[in-house]
Amino acid sequence: GEVAHAVADAALAERAERVQANRLNDYREAVDRFCQWLVSQGYASEHPAEGIRKAREAKRLIPAFSKEEVEALLSQPNTSSFIGLRDHVFMLLLLDTGIRLSEALGLRVSDLDLPNGQFKVLGKGRKERLVGVSPVLGGHLRRYLVRRQTALASIGQDDSPWLLPNQCGGRLVPKTMQQHLKQYAQQAGVK
Repeated sequence: GEVAHAVADAALAERAERVQANRLNDYREAVDRFCQWLVSQGYASEHPAEGIRKAREAKRLIPAFSKEEVEALLSQPNTSSFIGLRDHVFMLLLLDTGIRLSEALGLRVSDLDLPNGQFKVLGKGRKERLVGVSPVLGGHLRRYLVRRQTALASIGQDDSPWLLPNQCGGRLVPKTMQQHLKQYAQQAGVK
């Protein structure tokens, strides 16, 4: 057991000189699972790599947009079209609340509680939480909901539950919004 532990530890230490911490932790995870399998199959009586700690991964701050960059981004969608308005509200929602992309796209109209200035979000691990809405965002959402209802009724999808539906009334996929945001950023000259 001690020899196997030392070998596994040495192998990871040797890789640590050549790879980043997150990659090293991937190797550690693979070794750990393999050792668990060895024990479960009866090839080893104890877990030889147990107790090897994860490498400390660097935490990098994501650079924030300047006020001018935010204004440039928000001015890109054509809000005279429903899709442009939806994208504009989507960006406001992310900026105002800090919710994740997937959380925003999973919002249903029934999750909104605008009179109380909040909405319910289903986050990671399927955990629900309440998120506050600023009065400014609340006003944008109220106006958007009227346009949303008209746009969806015109295509026979007025029963769509999604706050930010696709052009057919269905649920938006992250890739679509990522592409839209990338296009708006290019138009605005924002990286």
